[in-house]
Amino acid sequence: MLNRIVPFLRGLDLELSRYTIARVQRGVNFVGFRTWASKRFIRKRSLFVFSRACRRGRVDAAMSVLGHARRTHSLRRLVGALKETFDDLRLPEAYRFPAYR
Repeated sequence: MLNRIVPFLRGLDLELSRYTIARVQRGVNFVGFRTWASKRFIRKRSLFVFSRACRRGRVDAAMSVLGHARRTHSLRRLVGALKETFDDLRLPEAYRFPAYR
């Protein structure tokens, strides 16, 4: 497939910067997510940024990562950590789960 992709990209004046050919079971790392056929998680770097923002009391930075993770399997974990860190924080309805109310 790589032999077909490279000429196509050249036609668009693009080139591959970094790439890895790996098995599908490993998931695809793309635009801040690690994606498989049935699930999606945010990258470990985003989890680190979220944890650091919570420790430093930066609600704005934590909410930014939370918005990035909105449609991932990481969301429940992040909402739980956010509720533990900021007890009085009231989240929008989209981020409320029965276990974290």
